[in-house]
Amino acid sequence: ELATDATTAADSDDLRDALDYSAVSDFILNWAGQQTFALLEPFAERLCTALIDEFALPWLRLTICKNTAIQQAKSVCVRLERTKNG
Repeated sequence: ELATDATTAADSDDLRDALDYSAVSDFILNWAGQQTFALLEPFAERLCTALIDEFALPWLRLTICKNTAIQQAKSVCVRLERTKNG
């Protein structure tokens, strides 16, 4: 989940005034491809910071799941909620 001020986009009905979800997706894929982490926690923490910085987000909630973490569960997930100022 990404927080954004949608007022301008709502008024204009113009894609150029909205958060570009394709750009967010591309950013995540590119960023993740350049990282190496053993744990989900540092990966998620640093991705939160990168997204907030890149897209000037005031707030986000990020959930990342790993399907092969343990045999007894379908997946394990990490959920972080962060704001621009911490």
